[in-house]
Amino acid sequence: MARKETRKSEQIPSVILTMFAGRADIPVLLWPGDAVSTSAYSALVVWDSMHYFKRQILFCIVGFIGMYIVMKIDYHVYIKWAKPIYFFSVFMMLLVKTPLGKK
Repeated sequence: MARKETRKSEQIPSVILTMFAGRADIPVLLWPGDAVSTSAYSALVVWDSMHYFKRQILFCIVGFIGMYIVMKIDYHVYIKWAKPIYFFSVFMMLLVKTPLGKK
């Protein structure tokens, strides 16, 4: 039996793809113009020029920890809870349109 050739895209570990697939904030961390504009404002208001950068790093770390925890749960558990999670999400989304979602 002939050996199947693997494409280069199949050689990339799925964990790395999972880590970076949904991370929209990574380009923000790497974009210096955004850091300069927000740090100038925070220097006037918060007196800490790194306030937003520290906050971004904190939530990045929390996001990666949450991603790791969710990744370790067997996906069959999600199939069992899919409908309740979906309806809870829709309910929470609808709450935004009520007076509870207004400032």
